[in-house]
Amino acid sequence: MGKFRRQHAKKSKRRTKKKSLQREEEVGENRRAEDEQMQAGGEPVVVDDGRDQEGENDKKEKMVLLLCRDGVELVVPKEEARRYGGTIEGNIKYDEYSNAYGRSISIPNRGYSLISLSLESDVLSIVIHYSNKKRHDPSWDTTELIGGLHHPTLFRLILGAQHLENRGLLGVACRAVAGMIDGKPEREIRAMFGIRPPTPAPDSTLLRKTTPDDRTMTASELELEKRALRALHIVRCQDFTAYDPKRRAFWHSRFCGYNIAFFDLDEESRFGRGPPLHRVREPSIATSSVNVISLKVRESDVGFPINVFGTIIARDMIDYRCVYLFNRDADDSQVITSPDDMLALMDPHRGLVPEDIIYLEINLKIKCDGGATKDFSRGLTDFNICRLREQTMTASLTTWLSRVELEIAHVRRPLEASISISILKGPSVLKRVEAWTSGNIEARIILYSSEVATGTQMTKACYSITLSRRVVFVPLDEKLVVNIVSHNEDENLVLTLGHCDEEDHRVCKMGCSELQVNVSWTAIPKRETNDWREIVGNVWLLK
Repeated sequence: MGKFRRQHAKKSKRRTKKKSLQREEEVGENRRAEDEQMQAGGEPVVVDDGRDQEGENDKKEKMVLLLCRDGVELVVPKEEARRYGGTIEGNIKYDEYSNAYGRSISIPNRGYSLISLSLESDVLSIVIHYSNKKRHDPSWDTTELIGGLHHPTLFRLILGAQHLENRGLLGVACRAVAGMIDGKPEREIRAMFGIRPPTPAPDSTLLRKTTPDDRTMTASELELEKRALRALHIVRCQDFTAYDPKRRAFWHSRFCGYNIAFFDLDEESRFGRGPPLHRVREPSIATSSVNVISLKVRESDVGFPINVFGTIIARDMIDYRCVYLFNRDADDSQVITSPDDMLALMDPHRGLVPEDIIYLEINLKIKCDGGATKDFSRGLTDFNICRLREQTMTASLTTWLSRVELEIAHVRRPLEASISISILKGPSVLKRVEAWTSGNIEARIILYSSEVATGTQMTKACYSITLSRRVVFVPLDEKLVVNIVSHNEDENLVLTLGHCDEEDHRVCKMGCSELQVNVSWTAIPKRETNDWREIVGNVWLLK
């Protein structure tokens, strides 16, 4: 069998070589005949030697066919199409890369590479007009382009520019809409763009995708409403979308997982601490919560020390509103001297409930010489309970000038322990106070450090230590452990406290001082999560 294959391969090679020689002879004879005819003064003989077809193929390789959603096709040079947006440029680059390695997946259409676009032909014509104008006149005033567009067309243009990743045109269109709605209440904006007033929260399951009013609207009216909401969402997102030099791309730095057309991203959550334990039955306690242990600056492009200020905000499924973990202005910045230093976090004003994901918005800046400020860490990360492998998880964010790490511990069936410490007699001898739960001794929360202490508060009988953090979330079946370290670190006091209905007071001595540790216990109750959204068709609108 092997011998037969070798013989067959040799015969095939000889046949191929023979055909090639015959083809060369025919081409040579045709060219000689053409030369003789030209010398005789006659018309040249037109011979099809395949070169015209090859030239036509080369020409088509430099073109691309753009297919719009309404079926309109447009053939344009690839170099011109690249200017229409990053989506087309990315498709062309991938196609060229694939062709170079002989595994193109582009769809041929009459010899052209085909790119399907999720926009209409009239929107594409506006994109082309904008691209050509800006190419020849970078200072061209875009008012004439945007000013004459009706609202539905303007919204389709925003959606189309977003799809094409045309940042220039997207910014122009979004600024136009932002100018229309600036300072107007939600009710007026809805009326302006034909969006119905908000409907009551649905009582049924989260899978519900229509509201009763949808049945009274035509399909085109509902589509216009959904398109307006999506466009307004993109307009809002433009406020916190910027080019991140670390990632070398445009990124959102705030939460926008659902439609935020009318959502106030700066409003704090209206929920607070839970009720005392004696008012809550065990089945009414939330399934889980988290302790945010620490935030550390692991890498700094500007070195150390640095003066850090800004905000860290957490959001959960309860209402997706702000729960601050860090909030300092430039006049109250914290000095970070090494990658092991912890940012002085604050207590969340309520327990965070990770039913699915807790989103963490980090917006940290640094003070520079001369009073100038720079973006230091700016972006969005999350704690996803589905990715949890151990009790403690680290969330990392690499942006702008740094890499920061958040350490977060998961707490099942949580209770809130609020801690306070008073000095009854003698001087303050505390250097550090830390706390953890009996089932997770590695996740230690710093409640007090003399290096960043803010002072004490005097009363008639004693004075209380101002703790930077007071609240620890403890599993129902575990205990709270508080470790108090003396100023010289030669003595420490460890208290193990179980939950109880009444406030727990523990008086103890440390050196020549007498301390009182107070712990009050509250519950994190289960809360309804159905009233944070309004559903319009398949658009989930935060409210």
